[in-house]
Amino acid sequence: MLVVRPLRLPSWLTLDPENQEISYLQVKEHRTVQFCFAVEEHAPVHHPEKIEFAVTARSGTNWKTEVALSVSPPSSFRLFQNYPNPFNPETRISYELREDSHVTLAIFNVTGQMVVCLADEDERAGYHEIIWNAANFAGSMYLVHLSAHRGNGEQLFRATRKIVLIK
Repeated sequence: MLVVRPLRLPSWLTLDPENQEISYLQVKEHRTVQFCFAVEEHAPVHHPEKIEFAVTARSGTNWKTEVALSVSPPSSFRLFQNYPNPFNPETRISYELREDSHVTLAIFNVTGQMVVCLADEDERAGYHEIIWNAANFAGSMYLVHLSAHRGNGEQLFRATRKIVLIK
């Protein structure tokens, strides 16, 4: 039987050892080995990573092989609903960027006044999360507004979500 086991994995990748498809391997023969794996949300996008595997053939012969892996960016821009909601005093605000963008993430009160800007910076494509600690704010409904722009100012995405701070 052929045994294939990972030697070095990035922290954002998890292999399912129970869900592998491995065929028998003869000398000087090529076979495909399939693994089921999960990629965490915070995996770096377009950052090639090499995964090293140890292979042991039925004869006892051992060798190593590498597989290159790169995570693709999300297929769209998204602002997720905060969690928890309602919250007190902290909540997680998550969003996905389809491409590198200048991001502004701000909190507004119900009268439309900005109460805090949580991000105003260039960010890489991928999944992002910001924790807002609202301990110094009054209990109320607030609006989370996310906008993403290209470097030339062209707007790529804009979304708003209602969130509720309870005290």
